Amino acid sequence: MVRRRQALAALALVGLLMTGGVTTANASPDDGPVAPVVAAAAQDDPMVLESGPQTRTALRSGAPSSTAGFGFTRDRFVGRCTGEGGRGCPARAVQRVAYDFGDLGDPAALADGTLVRATLSLPVGRDQRCGVADVQVYTVPAVTATTTWGSSAARWRATGADLSDAGCGGDRRVEVDVTEAVDRALGQGWPLAFGLAAADEDCHRCGRAAFGPDATLTVEVRATDVVVPVGTWHPETPCLVGDDRPAVRSATATLAAELSNEREPFPTGMSAVFAVRDLATGAELWRSTPTARLASGSTHTVRVPAGTLVDGGTYGWTAQAVRPDGALTAAVGCELSVDLRAPGETVVTAVDGYPAVYLEDQVAGGVSVTGGFRFEVPDTDDVAYVRYSFYGDALLERAAPGEIVEFTPTSTGPTVLYAQAVDGAGNVGPRLTYRFVVAVPVPSGGSWWFDELSGTTAASALPGGHVLALSGEDLWSQGVFGTPDDGALTFDAAGDVAATDGSVVDPTGNLTVAAFVRPDADGSTASVVAQGEDGRTGFTLGTVADGSCTSSTGTCWAFSVGTGDGSTAVTAVSDVAPTPGAWTFVTGMRNVVTGDVEVWTCPLEGFGDVTLTGRADATPLTGAPAGHLTIGGGAWQGAVDGVRVLDSVQDVSKLRRWCTGAR
Repeated sequence: MVRRRQALAALALVGLLMTGGVTTANASPDDGPVAPVVAAAAQDDPMVLESGPQTRTALRSGAPSSTAGFGFTRDRFVGRCTGEGGRGCPARAVQRVAYDFGDLGDPAALADGTLVRATLSLPVGRDQRCGVADVQVYTVPAVTATTTWGSSAARWRATGADLSDAGCGGDRRVEVDVTEAVDRALGQGWPLAFGLAAADEDCHRCGRAAFGPDATLTVEVRATDVVVPVGTWHPETPCLVGDDRPAVRSATATLAAELSNEREPFPTGMSAVFAVRDLATGAELWRSTPTARLASGSTHTVRVPAGTLVDGGTYGWTAQAVRPDGALTAAVGCELSVDLRAPGETVVTAVDGYPAVYLEDQVAGGVSVTGGFRFEVPDTDDVAYVRYSFYGDALLERAAPGEIVEFTPTSTGPTVLYAQAVDGAGNVGPRLTYRFVVAVPVPSGGSWWFDELSGTTAASALPGGHVLALSGEDLWSQGVFGTPDDGALTFDAAGDVAATDGSVVDPTGNLTVAAFVRPDADGSTASVVAQGEDGRTGFTLGTVADGSCTSSTGTCWAFSVGTGDGSTAVTAVSDVAPTPGAWTFVTGMRNVVTGDVEVWTCPLEGFGDVTLTGRADATPLTGAPAGHLTIGGGAWQGAVDGVRVLDSVQDVSKLRRWCTGAR
């Protein structure tokens, strides 16, 4: 790209931004209505000016004082006069042609532009012996009715451009790149006038070419002043037009545009003028005074005065830079519509078909029991989204109107759903408060405290619970908390076991298996509490001593659950090692909604807390195979107390209470 310098004022930039053919390139702050909105991206494309010669002439060395060639209308040869005869063109004379393109329209429009390209298009009428290839291009003095060979020929300046690549033949147009020549002419304040002369004007045998009167000069210029509409501030919206135009929730929006320039030797400060028009009528409603001058690259802002914009109206707004000569650049801008009406109240409906239906002001579901809610905003057709949140009123989540949002509680008790509609302009409707209660689950399964301290059975503390049959009375021992009425079971032989006569819980659903466990040995894979076969058709809470364990001792707590058709199992392995002789509260949980299988541990010594120490992902167990519940048996050696086997998952607060001995 060739930079045009101060003298570019000699070249006009006709900035016709094509929106009804309106020109704003030479507008001033006091001019009438602005042009219709033009996308800002148009400034990135060069503006094109094409013009024929304002004047033209043919010069002959044989008649150095003659002006007879001025305004020629027929083709004129360039080079040696050979055989034409006539006054001024004897055989030894030379002929040249010149074209003057004037100022191309409006010199002020190009005062601060950047020259991209200039092309001279020449009509070749006749071409003798490929004479066109020997023609060179010159910059010449202004062509007037008084221009003669004697007053002009000696002042022609070579441009370095020629027609050597034009090929041969007449009746055609050839184009020459004269960008450097135009740049030099403008930089020196020379006129935009070009002459054609033979490379060797003394050559008698060289070919000649004839050129017609309708030459053209095409100049492409990129504006130095660049205006980029940013959009609106307060509220913030992007710069868009047409069907994509944004809606704003203010009748006094702040318009913003970034102005920059590439003037030399350094960019100058700039001011902007903004205007607003009604898209329905085309009428200009308001125009700002120039903003304060800011450094190039700054963002200029104005606030639209009250009374200009009204609710429901659609508007175009433009920004223009004020050039150093006081003229305005071409108008570029954006469109917007005004929406001051807030949407209506959101209606929340608890959706049927989910495991739980959380009706307003009702008790339902439970922890990890999923429900669904649908958001709707009646009598409002421009809602962009509904923002909502559970538990707190942060309203950080979003849903489309009519969309169903799933909710899986993590705790029991009173729960609040907050929802609020937001339209395309950012207006917000009233905030809805929807209250419901997540039920505390009625335990189903079994809980055994082993407080009997004698006999061959242990009863469940849950109503209708299952009875454990003990392999012998010698299983009874002191419980985890050491009180006189606190019992436990101790297993120290392979045949020691306590078992029910059937399944305690459905292993295909949610599960919680928890117990206080005191190992008396480690180094083995053993089952503490289990239902089904090897965990594949049910579950197993116990220990593993294989490659899946990463503890320092090589033995870890683990919880296995069956998956699929009951032929495989998934095991969550804790990174905590069992400590022989020490009590630990161990919990295994399965959440069929999330697929999580987890191991939680809570050491009873020191200041330990309930901690998630192992997890895995499992697909559901699809069958419901039968299998009795067993405690101990096999390789397990140690004591067990406070066993819980439930068909629900628990939150950490409940696990923490259980670890402290709460029943």
